[in-house]
Amino acid sequence: MQLILSRICNGKPPKNVYSSENYAGSIKNITAIKFKGKEFNNARIYCKDYYENKLRIIVLSELLESKKQTKLTHKEKNLIKKVSDYDY
Repeated sequence: MQLILSRICNGKPPKNVYSSENYAGSIKNITAIKFKGKEFNNARIYCKDYYENKLRIIVLSELLESKKQTKLTHKEKNLIKKVSDYDY
């Protein structure tokens, strides 16, 4: 996990590790840390990634224990919307 966070904070990480999940215009600054492979069940941690006073803030908010499809399911979209609606 420390290596993943280091890659995120020190530049542009590969999309297979960290990417935007803004699937609709009302969803902003939502990202996912991706854990690939059978040992991790393609888990995701959905995050809010934003800047405040020139400081980058990444809030790890919700865990999706397993992702089985490449497209976002209704359940995943609801989880992303939930993270987007949190008051940070």
